[in-house]
Amino acid sequence: MIEVWGRRSSINVQKVLWALGETGQPFERHAAGGQFGGLDDKAFLKMNPNGLVPVMKDGTVTLFESNTMMRYLARKYGKDTIRPRGQKPWALADQWTDWTATTLNPPMFTILFNTVRATPEQRNPAAVQGCRKEGWRPVQDRQSWAWAETLADRSSLQLCRHRAGRVLLALPGV
Repeated sequence: MIEVWGRRSSINVQKVLWALGETGQPFERHAAGGQFGGLDDKAFLKMNPNGLVPVMKDGTVTLFESNTMMRYLARKYGKDTIRPRGQKPWALADQWTDWTATTLNPPMFTILFNTVRATPEQRNPAAVQGCRKEGWRPVQDRQSWAWAETLADRSSLQLCRHRAGRVLLALPGV
């Protein structure tokens, strides 16, 4: 059985859980990180020397980095669900998956931390304003958190679309 270490409130853990759900693979999740701690335990650091979640173990394969886990799950188990068919769909899926890490995640984390996770005393409105100047903005209604699939067609977003995730951003120009 596949094992995943991480807390459900982590967007990166959510991506992996979504991919597992799409492929129908059974898994066991171990609460780790945030309020659960455990990231500095020797056993955890052996799996991920960065001390971050998620970590996924499938038999003898242990991985850290959520996008890598999603690609692994798509290639191994996603034949009829999330595995793109052909080189172009794979390239587009890889492109958008990497885009989430390099372009989406930095402002997303800034806005998420400063509007939801941090206490009012810890919040930095100037950081959120900086994201707004770059064209990112918090979604006004937190009940309607959604992934903006208007970025590209579904095949391009196959690996990084995030149905169950909580993205607090509307994309520039969207």
